Amino acid sequence: LEQLLAKTDLVKVYLASRGNSLETLTTLYDVTPLDIRLNEIKYDGSVAKMSINGTSLVTSSVFNYVNDLDKTRIFKNVKPKHVTNRNEGGKDVADFEIDCVVEAVGKS
Repeated sequence: LEQLLAKTDLVKVYLASRGNSLETLTTLYDVTPLDIRLNEIKYDGSVAKMSINGTSLVTSSVFNYVNDLDKTRIFKNVKPKHVTNRNEGGKDVADFEIDCVVEAVGKS
């Protein structure tokens, strides 16, 4: 009976988490402004953490992006890990890395 309950719980967890990846990526897409290019997205499911690397045409957009991500119901504890200015094709751009926690869909 205990094994059956364990299997049932496992199935419940699996069913509850279906769609989380899609909703996370959709939210990321919806919040990302046009002047930001995402270069790399890393997700560590064991600790529900995401790292977002990108480039912005305007440094202030990175900090606005951090605030916008933190206002969503999916991304929490959003922090810029680094923001570095450099020249690309004669224009100044800002490379950045943002770390955050990804909440499961359905949690508040």
